[in-house]
Amino acid sequence: MMCEPGGKFRDRRGVGNWNDCEWAVRLRGKNCEMTDCDVYASGMGIFSFFAKSGVIARNRIFTGRGGFDLENADRLIFEDNFIAGASPLTAGNNISTSST
Repeated sequence: MMCEPGGKFRDRRGVGNWNDCEWAVRLRGKNCEMTDCDVYASGMGIFSFFAKSGVIARNRIFTGRGGFDLENADRLIFEDNFIAGASPLTAGNNISTSST
């Protein structure tokens, strides 16, 4: 049985389009830590916004949209992570200092 985007299936409503798929993990604040995790996301894998002094390490991240988006991080260690696209719509990753 095919379900239209945003349609109802088994008494639940699906997302309207792939832009509605947010992040599997969202980190913010001081001393954030995410280590040795497996993440399978239909949207973005990790979104870090204003994360200060933390570590994201040794994770396996499979995404449908993008692996990670690190916005305005300070003293955040990001190392030894395996990131793979699990969809033809998978895009790139982002590291930015432009958010205020």
